[in-house]
Formats: sequence, C-alpha cells, structure tokens
Amino acid sequence: MKKLLILLLALALVLTALVGCAKPNTPNEPGSPNTDTPPTPPITDEDYDEIIGGDNSGNPGETNPPEDNPPVDNPPTTETPEGSQVASGFLAKQKKYNYGENNIVMLNVTNQNEENYSVKVEGYYLDADGKVLKTETKFVEGYAAGYVKDFLFNPGIAFDSFKFTLTAEKFSGECYEDDFYMKDVVLRQGTAHGFTPEELAAGFEVTKQYPCLWLDGSWGYSGTTYPAYFDRTYIIINSNGDVHLILDHNNFNSILGYRIPRPNAVNSTIWSLYLSFSEEDVWPTELRDGYQILFAFTASETEE
Repeated sequence: MKKLLILLLALALVLTALVGCAKPNTPNEPGSPNTDTPPTPPITDEDYDEIIGGDNSGNPGETNPPEDNPPVDNPPTTETPEGSQVASGFLAKQKKYNYGENNIVMLNVTNQNEENYSVKVEGYYLDADGKVLKTETKFVEGYAAGYVKDFLFNPGIAFDSFKFTLTAEKFSGECYEDDFYMKDVVLRQGTAHGFTPEELAAGFEVTKQYPCLWLDGSWGYSGTTYPAYFDRTYIIINSNGDVHLILDHNNFNSILGYRIPRPNAVNSTIWSLYLSFSEEDVWPTELRDGYQILFAFTASETEE
C-alpha cells in the first residue's frame, strides 16, 4: 500500500509538471490573450531617418578632440539651423515618430571617443518652411567613453523636421549614467487592484484584482558611487510604428527621481499600464501584432 501511494504521488507530480509546461494560446488570437505578445526586433540603422557623425560624416577625427571642434556657434532661436552637426567622435542617429496629433524624436548618441565628456544637445523643431517652432536643450554632465544613450525630444506639438547641434567638453568627474542598466523590457499580462466603473460609481472602498498589462524588465545600478537619482521615461511604439504611450516614471512616483540601491538592484515589475475588466480587452489592438519599448533617463548626484 505504501508503494502504491508513492507511485500515485509521483504520477500526480508528473501530470502537474506537464500541465505547467503546456503551450498557452497566443494573445494575437482574439479571445485568448493569456500570454505575452513578443516585442518586435529593435530598429536598425536602416530604420533611422538620419545618421551623422562618427564614421558616417566628415567631422574632425580623433586627433582633434570634440572640445576643440565645436560644430557651430549656437544660432538664435529665431534663425533656422542649416543642418544638424555633432562634435567629433560622436555618432548621432535620429528617428521621428507620430504621437497622436503631435510628433517626437528619439536621438541615439554614442561617444566613440576614449575620453569622458559633458554633452549638450540643442534641438530645433521646424515647420515645413524651415521656421523654428520651438527649441529644447538636453544636457548630460558625464558622458562616458563608449556610452550610448537615447534622448527623448517631446515638444508637445506637431512639427515637420528636427535639427540639432551637439557640443562636448572634457569631463573628469563621476559618470553616473553608464552604471545604470536596463534590459529585457517587455509587456506582460498580469493583474492589478482596481474598480470597475460601476464599483467606482457605487463608492466601493475595497479594490479587486482585474487583468492588466505590466511593463516588465530588469534594471539596476552597478556603480561604486552612491547615491544617484534616475528619472526614467518609457516610450512604447506600436505595430504601426507610432508612439502608443509615453510613461514618465517621475509622475508615477511623485518625486524628482528614483533612488536605486546598489549594487545590481533589479525590479521585475516596473509599472501597470492598462486595467481591464475582460481578458479579451487586455491587449490593445495596436500592440497585439508587436511593439517596441524605448527608454530615456537622466542621472544626477544627490545628498545622503
């Protein structure tokens, strides 16, 4: 009898494992959004609207450091820049996206120099006639050698084209941003607390668990200098190549930045996106066929 019980228990464990390994339905089929939609591959150089600097332009080479070769004097905002220019040893790739009735630009910048620099990017949003509609400046105090970063330019307006100038000066301090890492960022289906519209109207005080989408990934800070604050923004691109949603983590946390314990802190749940009251409505149509997740952030030293 004892052997029979052991065999039955072993059989039950095997069946449980087989059920757990069963392949679920794809969320791309209406009515069965029970798994995660895989992200589409990241964009390649062919997908960018413009690539300048680095090995792709006639900018001065490594023998002339960036601080000795500024691209141009910064033009007044009332004048139209003739074209985007970068300091030597920097490679910049830009792509424009539709965001509802407006537009954004993601600017990917690589420091190909062997030294650390501080970087200033001055962006100009232009109309179809080349007139400057608006300007915006981004600054990074410590841009480490070999570091690659995405800048988000989100003016809250529609524009025809985007031009910029990138200047650089040598930097000898601590470079915080290259010690920050973000990887494996995906959307997954989960649950979150909330109210249905009817429950909210009825004044319910206790939330229930409902289906939702989570932004999920691994992030952390591996530097030796602490503390540092990071302001994070996530940009979700839908299967049509348009911006589906921009998530500013500062607003979610109601603080100026987000303190990351060191070393190698990770957080597998970043934020919930959509609360749904039906399994079939969890995945928006524009995300069912694929998506991309871009992110931009800034870092700064703070007091203990």
